[in-house]
Amino acid sequence: MPTESERRWAAGAHLASIPGMALGLGFVGPLLVLWLRSRGSLTVRRHAVAAVNFNITVGLVGLASLITTASLARRGDDSGPDWASGATAAIIVLLTVYWFLFTVRAAMTARYGERCHYPLALPILRV
Repeated sequence: MPTESERRWAAGAHLASIPGMALGLGFVGPLLVLWLRSRGSLTVRRHAVAAVNFNITVGLVGLASLITTASLARRGDDSGPDWASGATAAIIVLLTVYWFLFTVRAAMTARYGERCHYPLALPILRV
């Protein structure tokens, strides 16, 4: 069973992504927690790695969505589809809601001392 301090840092690893996500750099906060606190605790390391992987995955999906919109966007002539900007806005809104809900869920899971699993996260870093 993880200690109270480990559970607090594990939850903090997930919540540390919230300030950075406004700039699309949600992985920086969890990466700092990984760098500062993961040596002494496998629990903190697991949660920080999961948070980094999830935030990098969400960032890549958002970036791919924006690149797709830019390539489909109208250039002043009627060469692009009218629905591209709306579809991208919908994807970004859904992605933001998905990111926020799973980040809060993972923080609560960490606070209870349980292991978390983000669905659809690319395994970029390993424990």
